[in-house]
Amino acid sequence: MKMPQKNKALLILALTICLLLAAIGSSHNLPSILNTKLKEGLQILQSANADALRDYLQSFGIGAAFVSAFLMILQAVISPLPAFVITLANGLLFGWFWGGLLSLVSSTAAAWLCFELSRFLGRPFIEQWMGQQILLKSDALITRFGVSAIVIARFVPVLPFDPISYAMGLSKMSRRSFLIANFGGQLPATFFYSYLGEQIPQGFSLGILGVLVGITVFGLATQKVLASLK
Repeated sequence: MKMPQKNKALLILALTICLLLAAIGSSHNLPSILNTKLKEGLQILQSANADALRDYLQSFGIGAAFVSAFLMILQAVISPLPAFVITLANGLLFGWFWGGLLSLVSSTAAAWLCFELSRFLGRPFIEQWMGQQILLKSDALITRFGVSAIVIARFVPVLPFDPISYAMGLSKMSRRSFLIANFGGQLPATFFYSYLGEQIPQGFSLGILGVLVGITVFGLATQKVLASLK
């Protein structure tokens, strides 16, 4: 089936945004240096160390926000990587509001890219790329919770979010509905984790620890529900 021109144009635009972010983030010029810095960033992201990621982003000076956005989009394509760590680091570096806004915009762009890639490449390719079991679990989560799956996946760190975006792209959901649901669904979690990141240097209050315990319990319960789905 031929892809509509509008879809092609949107996909090209999404890929162009990625390339532009990569170009801006690679302002250190030499490819070898870029390669080293990129590997360093991915290693820090894999370690889930928000403090180290904050220092890494800060090393780019005025380009820190662009590098953060690039990493957010990159982790979506090569997931599973912990995107919430980027949100924590953004809160640490830019404060809860601006850090949250940066995370919200860049993660929305990342989710949109996953959605468009999924529609463009089709299910067989996405299954090979993400793994059939991961995609099936995402399908099950969407079937059981509908659009609320976006909120659940955003709030629970142990659940990978990007497979949800790929699965949504394979569904009949319209692009507009997905973007609205994604933006609204991730809004609370994004600013919560951004605020959490900002509070790291001051230590955690009992209230924050209580919320974290609640999220952990909710995450474990959700995993049990997913494990029961066939």
